[in-house]
Amino acid sequence: MTQDNMMESTGKDLTTGVIWKQILVFFAPVFLGSLFQQLYNATDAMIIGRFVGKEALASIESTSVICRMFVNFFVGVSSGATVVISQHYGAKDGKSLSEAVHTAMTFAGIAGLALSVLCTVFVPFLLRMMNIPDEIWQRAVTYSRVFFAGSLVSLIYNMGTGILRAIGDSRTPFNYLVVSCLLNIVLDCLFVLVFKWDVFGVALATVIAQLVSAVLIIMKLARLKGNCRLTLSKLKMEPGQLKKIVRIGIPIGLQGLAYSITNILIQSHLNAFGTNVIASWGIYGKIDSLVWMMLEGFGIASGTFVAQNYGAGNSGRVHRIVRTCLWMGIATVSGYSILLLFFSRYMALLFINDKAVIDLCCWMVSVISPFYLTYCFTEVLSGAIRGTGESIGPMVITLIGTCLFRIIWMFTVVPELPGLLPIIILYPITWILTSAMLLIYYFSRKKRGLI
Repeated sequence: MTQDNMMESTGKDLTTGVIWKQILVFFAPVFLGSLFQQLYNATDAMIIGRFVGKEALASIESTSVICRMFVNFFVGVSSGATVVISQHYGAKDGKSLSEAVHTAMTFAGIAGLALSVLCTVFVPFLLRMMNIPDEIWQRAVTYSRVFFAGSLVSLIYNMGTGILRAIGDSRTPFNYLVVSCLLNIVLDCLFVLVFKWDVFGVALATVIAQLVSAVLIIMKLARLKGNCRLTLSKLKMEPGQLKKIVRIGIPIGLQGLAYSITNILIQSHLNAFGTNVIASWGIYGKIDSLVWMMLEGFGIASGTFVAQNYGAGNSGRVHRIVRTCLWMGIATVSGYSILLLFFSRYMALLFINDKAVIDLCCWMVSVISPFYLTYCFTEVLSGAIRGTGESIGPMVITLIGTCLFRIIWMFTVVPELPGLLPIIILYPITWILTSAMLLIYYFSRKKRGLI
């Protein structure tokens, strides 16, 4: 297939043009898409917290880490597909591009089905690790079972989104997320406020909305022309492409899994403090989520831009992309951190009207938010290194700097210094440590000509 035909059938060539403008155009739909995706959880929390109560809100928030643990692992593996597809696209290798697209979607379908069945069955066993209070146990089981039942559509949607972004199309996933988010809000109101289905209604609304977005993504991929088009008869896992995807994706997935395991450990300690702390930590997670959407957006942009240019052999442009992503990320996150310090109380009021919970939430913001910008280096540099096809290094660094350090801290420092502060301050400490290690690793690879 010629270059012109490939471009007609796909998205954007990111190997030429003004870098900061291209990053901004690519980043905006990714960020807005993440924003609307986060509205799934934010809407759930608002409706449950305001109209059902803090116990119901705590039942959702106490299980959120484990609910997303396995999904995040497979989403991490799908990131390997995004890198491989980006590189094939940048190299204008049409045959390999088609094989990678169909291998990725087949993998997502098989993994999603297995995850839906297994996790739904073993929910009670998984939740017993979370030290969940008795008064919210039954609601936590109900919510988790429905959430896990939707794993199949969640993985298909995320894989399809990764494919579109890999070829430079970040606008289409955003458009579909807007549709599914609005549907989720309508269904939340219907199931909880009208039908009185409590946390079951919230979980069901989310799964239905995710199903709609997955169907829209599949329809979009099936309508593409050329080598990126998804064709039912071509769905299979081509060994060579699967090996490339797994080689890059498994370390990313394991990194996400390790994150989840350490967060489960931390969440289980927080759960022991009772409903107020669980609810306040959950609300804090909602109002600071905008930061992680920004960082994720710049990380995705860094990985996609680097992968295309690396595939095209354009090494000089790779380094300019990394620098631009870093400065744009630092400026954006720093600005929001300042706003969060001043307006966190008003944001928390959107979710609940309980002074004790809101005060705790604002205190958490004051401790953590000044350090958000340090994590920008972790996201951007990890994305850039993975864009070159190397994911082992970022995984090892993250496992040591974040996961292992957190586990050691939780078993050594926290028992000696009781209270919430030793747990909360752990996050900024590990961000700084991990970012410093990634900076050293990035420049060492650059010096050796590997980036």
